[in-house]
Amino acid sequence: MGLILRTEKLQSAWTSIDGLRMHARVSQGPGSPAMVLVHGLVVSSRYMVPTAERLSPHHPVYVPDLPGFGKSDKPPVP
Repeated sequence: MGLILRTEKLQSAWTSIDGLRMHARVSQGPGSPAMVLVHGLVVSSRYMVPTAERLSPHHPVYVPDLPGFGKSDKPPVP
């Protein structure tokens, strides 16, 4: 991923996909498998932070903000 900013147990990671800045919360925890937590409609990755923090000591965790949600850019068309 691109730029990574440290927070408490999770890091904020940025990458560009098709010209849109995409945000994800990431933990490079030990072990496997990696866990990907995907939020539902009307919320962002922030909703998944408590679960991600509990998983992070045991697994790598990835919690993306889907396009148009949270800190990710909104696409020009749905």
